[in-house]
Amino acid sequence: EYLFSYKVNDETYAVLTAEEYSAEDREYIKTVYYGIAKNFYKLLDIVGDSTENFKLEKIFKADFAAILISAYEMLWVKDIPASVSINEAVELSKVYSTADGYKFVNGVLSGINKKLPNYNV
Repeated sequence: EYLFSYKVNDETYAVLTAEEYSAEDREYIKTVYYGIAKNFYKLLDIVGDSTENFKLEKIFKADFAAILISAYEMLWVKDIPASVSINEAVELSKVYSTADGYKFVNGVLSGINKKLPNYNV
């Protein structure tokens, strides 16, 4: 929700504190959530750099969320290989996106992955 509203609401808080997730999963969710929030504008620049004149506000929200999570992981979560992060984002977009959304997600994230050494984070 923060990705689109820029604030923690009741639904977001419920996910961050849900007992149904293990303590390790809750910690990962919090790390990624707050990491994206902290680096949101840097991530927008990085994603925008790989969308080739495609306006960010036109990206389907489910695809955009998957891209932001994966981009954050590639840049700041060093124990997750980029290929794993990209694959997870593509799989999410196959479930929650349009029929061909996963192709767009894969293309954007592959572009980011190729440019990883260029980003100072």
